[in-house]
Amino acid sequence: MPTAIAVTSADMALPPQDERTLPAVVLRDVDRRPLEQALAEMQTLVEQHGHVIVVCSQAAPTAVQRRLHTLRSLMESDRIALFRPDLPPLGLAVLARQLRQLASCDISPGVLASAGRLLVHYIHAGALLNSVARLDRVP
Repeated sequence: MPTAIAVTSADMALPPQDERTLPAVVLRDVDRRPLEQALAEMQTLVEQHGHVIVVCSQAAPTAVQRRLHTLRSLMESDRIALFRPDLPPLGLAVLARQLRQLASCDISPGVLASAGRLLVHYIHAGALLNSVARLDRVP
């Protein structure tokens, strides 16, 4: 059962590049909906997928971050990981899509979360490059 990759904004859910890539779960208005409704959605995700990695922008409102921590605390679950890398919006969307591609390979949740941290460095380095012509390695 593959790990679910959830995002806090529809802008972060890029379309898949192939038929194997899992769709992103968009947690819409997680801070504005009733707590019971958001909790039920998260419980359903955990029941269906076993583990959930939530990719959240550091620019997300504090209410969104608090709600995600509240949901995780209420569920008393270590099966929900909150991932808030310091990337621009397009970088976050690319990261979420890459995590979804890896999740479709049935990689364990711990390895997937660790891969996310490594991918952040590559995405950040790629965003800083003016050109990749004659580049044989990432500086």
